Amino acid sequence: MIIRIPGTNSAPVIYLEPLYNNYKNGSSIDKIAHMVLARLAAELPLSQELIQSTGSLDAVREKIAFRLISKKDNEPLLTDVPWVPFLDLAVIFILHLGIRDDKQITSVIHNHQAKSWNLSPEDLYELAKENTPHIYPSCIGRLEHLLLGWDEEEERLKPCESILPTLFVLSNQTGVNGATCILYEGIIKDFAEKIGSDLIILPSSIHEVLLLPDSHTHEYEMFHDMIQHVNAEEVPKEDILSDELYLYRREGNAGIIRWMPSDSDSAGACGTESL
Repeated sequence: MIIRIPGTNSAPVIYLEPLYNNYKNGSSIDKIAHMVLARLAAELPLSQELIQSTGSLDAVREKIAFRLISKKDNEPLLTDVPWVPFLDLAVIFILHLGIRDDKQITSVIHNHQAKSWNLSPEDLYELAKENTPHIYPSCIGRLEHLLLGWDEEEERLKPCESILPTLFVLSNQTGVNGATCILYEGIIKDFAEKIGSDLIILPSSIHEVLLLPDSHTHEYEMFHDMIQHVNAEEVPKEDILSDELYLYRREGNAGIIRWMPSDSDSAGACGTESL
């Protein structure tokens, strides 16, 4: 819900689900109404001047970034925003408008904005490909190091001496929408070369992907089933990236490919690392 105050060209978005949950938990309609009024009275994180400046491409050119989302779970959104396909996913575009109270302030780019800038989805992708790695630098490290905090690069990229396979996490330094990092030019290729292995890529959520050195002895179907189970039971619906399993092969120039259940040793190519 958006309630715009006369004389302004922006307003906070008020999500109804949390309000409904408060109602189910015993909050009165009067109390919920006061919560909405307090949200309207709160200072907006953006100035009117900044909002008005987004109408100029020159003012936002270096603020355009991309974000990777599930295509099948965002079909209504994709009718209203410019996007390009990647595997079974969708790449949408945002404006990075700054940081306030350690929170990223972003705005999804809609079709009318792209049209006003005379930019196609492919044009937006080229700009975002340059900007996003600088706005949201990537991080790769072993899973246990992520839980304990990022460490020195050389240390966190060393395979772990364990009978269990080493899992690496790829995200950005904010930890939010970090799965987008697989779109960064060369990042998967360079990592695979650094550890000297092909890769299994598990889409953990929109916030990160898990990278597993591929010895070609793994049961790909098991990983595929595990992804679907975890998404169904553990991952919030809004954070699900994909139910699919991805692979990266160093030989050739196939980029990231989607594993197909009909071929357990080599995946059918459904997309590539670069668009």
